[in-house]
Amino acid sequence: MTYNWKTWDAGCGVPNGMSYNVVAPSEGMWACLVPTGWNWTASRSSNLCSANAGFPTTEYRLTKAG
Repeated sequence: MTYNWKTWDAGCGVPNGMSYNVVAPSEGMWACLVPTGWNWTASRSSNLCSANAGFPTTEYRLTKAG
């Protein structure tokens, strides 16, 4: 599994935590984390993978390994 966005969520921790949109990886999908058994073919700066829009992180375009 991987995730394709995350955000602060007051319901996920004390006092605040993170909420992740967890999804099954697929060919060509942009994701915030490269799961085991997958590689990446491209990367880009993204605010979707960071809870703080002022500090973008990296998103990866997935491809099945091997």
